[in-house]
Amino acid sequence: MVEVIICEVCLRIAGYNNSDIIDRAIIGKPDIMSNLLSKATVIDY
Repeated sequence: MVEVIICEVCLRIAGYNNSDIIDRAIIGKPDIMSNLLSKATVIDY
């Protein structure tokens, strides 16, 4: 299973909002993002 976690700041900078994300994607709050960045296999901007 794969989780899609989206940086909320990056989402806004790209001109999107929370209603534009794909189903079951997670908006990454700061605690999620900091944990993710220390264990991530793939990060894409």
